[in-house]
Amino acid sequence: MHKILVIDDEEKHLQATKEYLEYQGFQVLIEKSAEKVLHSINRIKPDILIVDILMNNIDGYQFVEELKLKKDCKEIPFIFVTAKGMTQDRIRGYKLGCSGYIPKPFDPDELVAIIQNILTRKEMYIREIKRTRKEFRSINVCIENQYNLLQLESLKLTLTEREVSILKSVMQGFKNKEIASNLNTSIRNVEKYMSRLLCKTNCRNRTELIKLFYSNQIFLRANDGDRTRE
Repeated sequence: MHKILVIDDEEKHLQATKEYLEYQGFQVLIEKSAEKVLHSINRIKPDILIVDILMNNIDGYQFVEELKLKKDCKEIPFIFVTAKGMTQDRIRGYKLGCSGYIPKPFDPDELVAIIQNILTRKEMYIREIKRTRKEFRSINVCIENQYNLLQLESLKLTLTEREVSILKSVMQGFKNKEIASNLNTSIRNVEKYMSRLLCKTNCRNRTELIKLFYSNQIFLRANDGDRTRE
């Protein structure tokens, strides 16, 4: 069930929105204070935010600006629901990245339509990511990492076992955060090894790195020289 967080300092609007969205099958959380949400957003982890603009202490615009400073919250889609319906108000909202701007009073069916549109686009994005990863995995690249120190004979490069592990994950389409989790290491370490790989292969980015290995059908073979884990 998708989780929606509604932020509005007017109790009647909170309750009315909550009841209608719950009737539509969503899990709905409500909060009057945008400041409290800024402190609890990482724990709540909503799929969508519905934000009123005219609130006390901190308005909806300020709330979103501060929210975007939080690393794990930048991509949370949000909808502005407000009495501020002037063109300049809407422009400011869209410049902040809102997925919808609905003036009060509004038809709740319009709000539901925007929510469903957001969720549909999100699901399409996730399917595309999965498809891309599947394509990466389907490419027959043989990497032999039975030894700690490996050599790329075609490029006359030497990679460590950890660099090969990072490389395999990159070629499977994983991002740095996912690689760090899978290999039980820090994102900073992953970034360090990625920098090494780019430097050794003279590639500018991970896309060029992947293309280099796939297009040349490069195989990794064990080197008989000195062996180190890192």
